[in-house]
Amino acid sequence: MFARNTHRPPSAKKGNYQFRHRVTATVSGHIIELNPETDATRSERRRNQARTGFKWAVALITLMLVGSLAKLVVKEAFLNNERFELKQLTVHTEGLLSREEIVAATGLHEGMNMLMISLRSVHDKVESLPQVKSVKVSRNYPGQLTVEVEQRQAVAWLECPQKSLPAKARGLGCLLDAEGHVLPNFNESDSREQLPIITVEDPERLVPGQSVQSTQALAALRLLRAHQESPINHSLELLRIDATKKYALQAIYNSKTIVTFSNYDMDRQLRRLERVVQEATQRHRSLATVNLLVEQNVPVTFREAGSFPATASVTPKGPLNSRQSLAAAR
Repeated sequence: MFARNTHRPPSAKKGNYQFRHRVTATVSGHIIELNPETDATRSERRRNQARTGFKWAVALITLMLVGSLAKLVVKEAFLNNERFELKQLTVHTEGLLSREEIVAATGLHEGMNMLMISLRSVHDKVESLPQVKSVKVSRNYPGQLTVEVEQRQAVAWLECPQKSLPAKARGLGCLLDAEGHVLPNFNESDSREQLPIITVEDPERLVPGQSVQSTQALAALRLLRAHQESPINHSLELLRIDATKKYALQAIYNSKTIVTFSNYDMDRQLRRLERVVQEATQRHRSLATVNLLVEQNVPVTFREAGSFPATASVTPKGPLNSRQSLAAAR
């Protein structure tokens, strides 16, 4: 007579109290509702909804109270705690940049909360300065922040007459470190007036903090570095390197001696130059020019008239024979 309830599993117990589905049956074309909605069922549903709403309200209020309490604890225990205030900012550095310039780059000041300071951000800000080579930032409690900065040390001035780039011009000149990075000349310093000058024809684009885009300038820096490590640095002071030619470098010394180098194998050429200087010193000759581009012997000129021809191969007459002479410098 009644339609079979297909929603009931076979293992379910008898009775409709476990199922609140709307059950209907069709009798002679009429639909009969077997589980009608009454006032009691509607009241029960409203009570269930009220209970659920109350539970959600209690949970929300509890979360708000816990959040407010946690915020208050964090504020009093960390943010407003004097133990976490920045009281001393120490900068260890040596070079063109002063301590005040580095502190200004960090953007830090005393009284800041150390927990809110990003060490990575401080590191990146200081490292972005053209004069900075490397940075180390450390945080020590209570209230100490240490910034260790290794600066790029200027080794030479860069000069380009065609681009109106003078050397040793305070505030306008351009400096280079040993790796060829461009250093702006902001501050006045008498110690940098003694640095040698590298003259180039076209340095292309000069960007502070980046390497100079000139192969001849980089070759001149290699020569300068090799010269400083060579024993000849004690007897000859290098004042200027002319790097305007692509095939050679011309070094000018304090004795007004001009030495022509190739762009490669600086150490071997400096050993040959050392031998030439030793032989010239023994014979009391003043060198005017030395050409190290020539592989066989070493062409030189002297300042003293009458001692040797204007251009002489390094096989001078004297106590040493030709094999023991300056030709041995090759």
